[in-house]
Amino acid sequence: MDVILLRYEIPSDRINDLRKLFSEAKNRESEVADILQREEMLTESIFLEEGPDVSYLLWYMETPDIEKAWETYEEATDALIAESREVMEEALNIDFHSAVSECECLFHAGQRDRPAVIQ
Repeated sequence: MDVILLRYEIPSDRINDLRKLFSEAKNRESEVADILQREEMLTESIFLEEGPDVSYLLWYMETPDIEKAWETYEEATDALIAESREVMEEALNIDFHSAVSECECLFHAGQRDRPAVIQ
């Protein structure tokens, strides 16, 4: 099982772009569920850490194979993924493979049979 937490520095003038992107994604549950299934992504969470001088996007992923998940994402043509790429890659200058930091997972636990939730 791959459990990943990535951290990206976010320009303060782009925070609202992130909020809008993920607010809209919450309303597209069937698209998100389909993408997660194809990526074999068990859990994907996006957090915003706002500080006085710098803000960060934190991206948590849990999947049996992170390389397969990345490959599936990069080859996808879904509208939601295209919108995500536009905001995160172009507007925010995020290269998904060059996070500011990749956090070390010291402990991870979860229940096998948990309900699917998009919030």
